[in-house]
Amino acid sequence: MKKWLIICFLFVITSPFSLAKPDLKIEDTNLKCFQNSFSSSGYDECKLKIKLRINDYQYLEKYNKLQYNIKCSATFDYLTAGSFSHTPLRNQESNNTTIYGPNKYDYLYITTHFYSFQPVTQVKVSELTCEVKNIY
Repeated sequence: MKKWLIICFLFVITSPFSLAKPDLKIEDTNLKCFQNSFSSSGYDECKLKIKLRINDYQYLEKYNKLQYNIKCSATFDYLTAGSFSHTPLRNQESNNTTIYGPNKYDYLYITTHFYSFQPVTQVKVSELTCEVKNIY
């Protein structure tokens, strides 16, 4: 019976810590699109630059020694010059990075390419999500 009480007590004490997640913030984003190399109008690719910062209050003592594997996914909505519809086309892309050491921020880049017969004239990021996948 004592053993069972000790196990329950340890579970109650440690369970909030096992459920705690690092605080991951998207501090800034910058979308830059590049002109189509075959024509004078439209874009053939865009690059999204994401500044990420992580705070982990659970591992304060080991904070500078841990590595955080982060995955971000973005949805790019775009319109073409010859489009008859106002519904944008979509590309979904993702990328990973690892933040480690004493600097708990990093930049992650997501690039999308457009394979359209019509020039791509407008691009925006309609959805962006980032999450910590693993901690080492």
